[in-house]
Amino acid sequence: MEDKKPVQTDPRATAPSTAQRGSPGDEAAQREQDLLSEQLANLRNAMEGDVLPDVNTFPTRDPRFHYFWASTTAKNDPIYRRQQIGYVFVRPEEFPELQNDFRVSEGQYAGNIGCNELVLMKIPAVLAQEMMKINHYERPLAEEQRIQSEAVRKEYRDRYGKELGGYAPEDEGFKNLGQRLKTGPTFSV
Repeated sequence: MEDKKPVQTDPRATAPSTAQRGSPGDEAAQREQDLLSEQLANLRNAMEGDVLPDVNTFPTRDPRFHYFWASTTAKNDPIYRRQQIGYVFVRPEEFPELQNDFRVSEGQYAGNIGCNELVLMKIPAVLAQEMMKINHYERPLAEEQRIQSEAVRKEYRDRYGKELGGYAPEDEGFKNLGQRLKTGPTFSV
């Protein structure tokens, strides 16, 4: 019997060329870029709040209400203030799809729908519309009118006696300042 020797091949002949596989520096840079892309995707997801379900897409949602995830820890927007203006807690029975994973089981908000420090609340859409109008139209308009009235005042002077403030009514920046719409805005709630 004849001994068969394994055929020796040059490893350089079968290995991918540097151009095909890239240099070690290119591979490290690609891994770093992939990691950065993954971290950015995670950041975007975290910033978008994907943890919370979008109750507006649920078939059991009552269209007469505006739903809101309220923070139980916000000092400048406490839950009791939301309740004073008409918000009420959403019960798990209203959204059967949330009963198992989002029911608060203990503490002050037990029995309601919640996630971490947030609880789901609702308010009639008519009240939500009015609240949006007040906070995002009327108050900013009043601030514009205040800014415009202060700009007209001539008593402000610098330390050399030169008048400060004042404006020409035709200035573009002041042209529409403080102007009311013929009809108030409508917000999607």
